[in-house]
Amino acid sequence: MVDSKNIAKSLESLLGGAVDYAGLFPPAKLSMEASVANYAEYSRGGDSWMLGRFVVSASRLFELSEVSARVESERPWRVICIGEPDHRGTAATISEFNDKNVGRLICDMVETKILSKEDLAAALSAFPTDMEQFYEIAPDENLGEMLDAMRFSGQGAKIRTGGITENAFPEGDVIVRFVRSCFERGIAFKATAGLHHPIRCVKPLTYEPDGPTGPMHGFLNVFLMCAFMAAGADDGTLKEILLEEDANGFSFTDDGVSWRGTLHVDLAAIGITREKMIRSFGSCSFSEPVTELREFRLLN
Repeated sequence: MVDSKNIAKSLESLLGGAVDYAGLFPPAKLSMEASVANYAEYSRGGDSWMLGRFVVSASRLFELSEVSARVESERPWRVICIGEPDHRGTAATISEFNDKNVGRLICDMVETKILSKEDLAAALSAFPTDMEQFYEIAPDENLGEMLDAMRFSGQGAKIRTGGITENAFPEGDVIVRFVRSCFERGIAFKATAGLHHPIRCVKPLTYEPDGPTGPMHGFLNVFLMCAFMAAGADDGTLKEILLEEDANGFSFTDDGVSWRGTLHVDLAAIGITREKMIRSFGSCSFSEPVTELREFRLLN
């Protein structure tokens, strides 16, 4: 439970359940044992209101089942499966996993990379319609065509917002275009990779001592850019919001969020943001986003 005395309602609305824990994936690449232990700890902690699902690849679902059986939990863990090219094989694996873990684990979401409209059609026919599906598509010249193909499917899109090399981070206008394209079609989306930090910054891209550094998008920037889009801001303004590097540029209250003291979004726009636009983001760290929110005095 979140303590309403210690957090603005706008931030709670913006980030509730927003961080899907992907400790198994780069750059963290933790073991299953460490990732499960971390998720169990986060689930019991005071910041659990921000915690989303546990992210695991299809090939490791049953390893998760075995390791998590040693951990006590008050409620079933919700799981995201990262699908493999064989969509029907992934769907069968998820079904078997859910049957074997009733009351303990539930995989109710799948994320899969899609390369063509034909690949999308195959995936949509493979997965049950009551399972949430998010399809990672390239934000290139074929973006609109791909989104049109999934427009009436009831399923969502996914954008990769970073990685372990600087060229893995898309430019701001690419992200704005992707979000605008989804928003205009009523398609919800998710983001993954590179969003460890609340505000855009230059940081190490990996946890290696001599690893590369580079500019990284902030998850607050991305979520707030969506909120201001829902409130009617133009794309030029949205790109500025996405590239904002000063945490003091944003002001959170119980009524909404202001940017640079000039633009404001209310709780209704934030609600649209989470319900109909960005659903969550995957991060290989949960403690890093939480710790930095405290450093910015957004959390106590």
